[in-house]
Amino acid sequence: MVHSTRAREPRLSSKKPYFPNRRSAVISIAVVISLLAFAVLAIDRNNVNRLTKYEKQAILAQDEVRVLMEDRFLYAEALVNVLGNTEQAKPVSDAIRLFDKEGSVDDLGISYRRLDEELSILQPSLFRLSEYPLYQSYFEQLYAIEQELVAAVAQYHEKATYYNVQKHGFPALLVARRLEMEDLELLNLGTALKGRP
Repeated sequence: MVHSTRAREPRLSSKKPYFPNRRSAVISIAVVISLLAFAVLAIDRNNVNRLTKYEKQAILAQDEVRVLMEDRFLYAEALVNVLGNTEQAKPVSDAIRLFDKEGSVDDLGISYRRLDEELSILQPSLFRLSEYPLYQSYFEQLYAIEQELVAAVAQYHEKATYYNVQKHGFPALLVARRLEMEDLELLNLGTALKGRP
């Protein structure tokens, strides 16, 4: 009688199969693979959208910098026109010719620093002249634009740096490589934005 009781006890090693049949196994595996594929695609799309958004914000900030730089070069050109064909006007005029609004960020920095150097030489030399009041409003406007540029350049640097950092994180790095997204250059104005005209 003791023997028959043992026969009825379930065996500890017996397990139920995960899938009752082959068809349900195939369907379950297909569903899991589909969900994984969907998750990978969703993550990829999210990274593409994020990087594109950050890049666009940085480019818009860079465009604002380009507009303000162009304004400053236009005012410098107007000053040169008022000065006329003088020896003092020539270096500034040469610096103005270097500027290309659509040029690279590095070229913008070079042309801006050159104009700044020439203006910082020109203003003191004109200040000694009795005609200086004719030129003063140009220098005041050049200074006002420079103050706007300080904020615009800082904003561009903040957004470009954030984009560059995000782009090098994983898995965004894979997206950036696939889409050939380049780092955004920072604008090197040296000591140009120091309150000089």
